[in-house]
Amino acid sequence: MATRPSRKQRARSAARPHERFFSRLLGIARREIPDDLLTGPIRGTLLGADQLADRARQLARSQRSVVRRIHRSARLLSRLQGTERILTAAHDRLLTLFGQEVDVGPAGEWLLDNFHVVQEHIAEVNESLPRGYYRELPELSRGPLAGYPRVYELAISLISHSEGRIDLENVDHFVSAFQEISPLSLGELWAIPAMFRLGLLESVRRMTLRTMQRVDEVEQADDWAHRIQTANEAGEDALGETLRSFVGTTHALTPTFVTRFLTRLRLAR
Repeated sequence: MATRPSRKQRARSAARPHERFFSRLLGIARREIPDDLLTGPIRGTLLGADQLADRARQLARSQRSVVRRIHRSARLLSRLQGTERILTAAHDRLLTLFGQEVDVGPAGEWLLDNFHVVQEHIAEVNESLPRGYYRELPELSRGPLAGYPRVYELAISLISHSEGRIDLENVDHFVSAFQEISPLSLGELWAIPAMFRLGLLESVRRMTLRTMQRVDEVEQADDWAHRIQTANEAGEDALGETLRSFVGTTHALTPTFVTRFLTRLRLAR
């Protein structure tokens, strides 16, 4: 049986050009999907079994859905295509960094180790949720997820209130409580496994974007620290010019950037 190549072997085979990842991918995301859905982690208050059931009933009461029209685009599947491109590009970049012995962080290492699993889930969604079938699912007519299937909001809600720990027991419990208020169609019930995959893939997408943003911030901090150190060695005039350039450049002074920047300057002393 063939063995899976190690991360270092995959890193040596990666040959993508070194580019600023996060800014490039944000441009892709904005062109493909005007509304970036919900930003940040899929995270809510962790709920117990009874509270989850109450949350499911509350969700069912609050939803307003309409039957999809066949000519409308499958927005969630289009987002999945964008997610696949983002994760593939991130994986290639992380392979390059890992090969250079750069610390990519726990989330980056997770993506390197589990990218093949992510690909399998994307393929499963594409196979089990063709566009014609997707377009028959009732969609939400209002709220942050307006235009998306109502069963996707059901999946997102359970993911957020269970910290992503999805199993047959809590899915059955949550869906049963939801249907006490608003019964789901047979097509919606068949689509539930795909919706949970889509929700978990959305979590991976957001985790990856945060990871790559951190990588960009670390690289920017290293670059500026090096420029300032070099200018300091060149003399007072060069240092003053570089500091003015640093102050005049637009870059977010995030905790990651500031911590890394100050650390590099202290180490250069």
